[in-house]
Amino acid sequence: MLDEEIRYGGFWVRLLASLIDGIIITLVAAIPYVVLYAIYYFANIQGMVIIYLLAFFDGNLWGLIIGIIYTVKLVASEKKSTFAMRFFNLIIVDKNMQRLTLGHSFGRWAAMLFVCIFTLCLGFLTIIFRQDKRGLHDIIAGTYVIYK
Repeated sequence: MLDEEIRYGGFWVRLLASLIDGIIITLVAAIPYVVLYAIYYFANIQGMVIIYLLAFFDGNLWGLIIGIIYTVKLVASEKKSTFAMRFFNLIIVDKNMQRLTLGHSFGRWAAMLFVCIFTLCLGFLTIIFRQDKRGLHDIIAGTYVIYK
């Protein structure tokens, strides 16, 4: 693929896709909590196991686990994108324009976490200023977000 044929995904479309993915992840992560709460409330089961499970699913750790699985697995899939990215026809590829491996996808996710924590999300602003629309996490991971 020639460089002039490549259309890179810009800041706003990527932000919108991330927000939609966040909603999807939140809804999926909430399912066990809702089910356990319904069992606790409507079946009047007051056992400690239910209480402990509610506490586990109510914490941020569960949402983080779901978010990691959702993002890493879908980006490494044959579709090369999350559900929201598919809606906007975006895919994530490596420097050879190939699909990411599961390990590479996890590395990209870890780089994104690193950028969020250590730059207070300012590393995402490089997407606005670079011609290839790569965020700091994309540069670290060697990835590109492009239109399919």
